[in-house]
Amino acid sequence: MNKSKIPVVYIHFGDKGYLEHTLKYALKNNTDKDIILLGDSANEHYKELGIQHEYFNQFDNKPEIVRFNKNFKYIKGGIEYKSFSGDLIRMREFERFCFVRWFYLYFFMDLHDLSHCWYFDSDTLLLDSLTSHERKYISYDLTEQSNGTCMKGLISKVHLHNFIQIINELLIDEIYINRIKSELSQNKDWAFCDMRAYIEYKIRKKPNTVTLYTNINNEVFDDALLQERDSVMTYDKMLGVCLKKIFYINNELYIKNPQTDIHIKLICINLSWLPQFYITNLLNRIETGKSLVLSQLFFPVLKYRIKKILLSLKKKIINR
Repeated sequence: MNKSKIPVVYIHFGDKGYLEHTLKYALKNNTDKDIILLGDSANEHYKELGIQHEYFNQFDNKPEIVRFNKNFKYIKGGIEYKSFSGDLIRMREFERFCFVRWFYLYFFMDLHDLSHCWYFDSDTLLLDSLTSHERKYISYDLTEQSNGTCMKGLISKVHLHNFIQIINELLIDEIYINRIKSELSQNKDWAFCDMRAYIEYKIRKKPNTVTLYTNINNEVFDDALLQERDSVMTYDKMLGVCLKKIFYINNELYIKNPQTDIHIKLICINLSWLPQFYITNLLNRIETGKSLVLSQLFFPVLKYRIKKILLSLKKKIINR
């Protein structure tokens, strides 16, 4: 590993259609950096792209992770679940992994003696060289995304270690857990997640942070295309929702601030909650300048619409 350059790290279990594109864009736009995927046997094959792949489960016997797994609580809608079946098994594992990934990231950095790394969700496309942006953020303890509720971007090992320590403290703090249960009881769909732990970490440790959506030199890291965040929005008929309107200027992607009418360059795009057909169409537009023809999109869109209807009906039945 080239320790003179801050590496880019992704963490993912299993495989998804977008993961190959995420890794290819990271490689393409950051040729001076190591691109690392902390993953499992299902995604090890991406080594063929030229990335570095390591198993995250190599760290499972670390005392801090053993302690976390022992004390982890799945709390949803104010209820702490003790037994699991059906969808609850999947939902619990999702939330647990969202927590434990921070432990994996810390122990990976510690193993390779890294003071910093770039870390993003595995559905984030990097559109620019990160080296050119490091000077803007290196003086901060941490950078953030998700409206300041989650550390993402340029991560310091020291402050990441502080965060995982706080996570383990919170899990055995009965006063904090009871407060979380009370807050989550307001909505059946709310769950105890790593973002809530991060907010508490910021309250207790007061790190010097900056959100990557802060406009610096008319450039931003996108939080999510589906979030408005001072951006011109457009209605997508295929998705049936509004999302940021993307402007293609000189082979670069921009959004526009509706108040100032200024175009703002996107350093990355976050594809959270977007279906595969939309991602495929977006990538085709970026790479060829053209959208897919309607005949290529008809059946994927139909399948997506039917799935949305079925999920909506299932949710109504469960909430009766």
